[in-house]
Amino acid sequence: MLDEGGHLVADLGQNVRTAQFKGFGGTGKVGLDRFFHGNGRFGLPDVPQHAIGIAPFAKHRGKIYPTDEMAQVVAHFAVTRGAAVFLFGAGDERLVLETWEQRFPNVQSMAGKLSLYDELALIQQLPVMITMDSANMHLASFVGTPVVSVWGATHPYAGFYGWQQPSHNAVQANIPCRPCSVFGNKPCYRGDYLCFREIAPAAIIAKAEKYLAGQQRTKKEKRRKKKKAR
Repeated sequence: MLDEGGHLVADLGQNVRTAQFKGFGGTGKVGLDRFFHGNGRFGLPDVPQHAIGIAPFAKHRGKIYPTDEMAQVVAHFAVTRGAAVFLFGAGDERLVLETWEQRFPNVQSMAGKLSLYDELALIQQLPVMITMDSANMHLASFVGTPVVSVWGATHPYAGFYGWQQPSHNAVQANIPCRPCSVFGNKPCYRGDYLCFREIAPAAIIAKAEKYLAGQQRTKKEKRRKKKKAR
């Protein structure tokens, strides 16, 4: 497991080698020049000031927010907010992501287009990611990107929450039947996945919006400081 300093430490009495993540390109945020020079598999345009990542899938059904509702989240940021939306996924998930890419402006599906290194470098540039209880939640946490995670059958207290993510970033319904599974691989005994149906798209949007609003305030403060310096 990882300690608070980001070191891999011994667990259950096993001796393991320690390691620490250094980040891409040294300190601070990494540049994306590698995309422009064709080093990746896909020529990625510059990441604008207002951008967001969305990874709407997970391995098991009990961890996947309904796609119709998630499409509303995508539409909000892409259309209403006018932000650049980067979609992450793999395999058969590409069909849904590419449909959203065609349906909404400002949306790009990254599925199958980047190496793992390039995908992590991109995620590190984003002010916030929306994910399920999934690998993408952990990858974003690994590179220090804030994550708004959506929980259904599983629960953060089961031990799989994103590393160093604030607990209030978890979006979840307070219903007595959850968690019903540690891994989300058990079918819903109710048959309706109320754990997700009780979460409105607006609840997910509101948590992610705080990061975009904070980024906008920071940008305005920098402009004011620059004017004063003159």
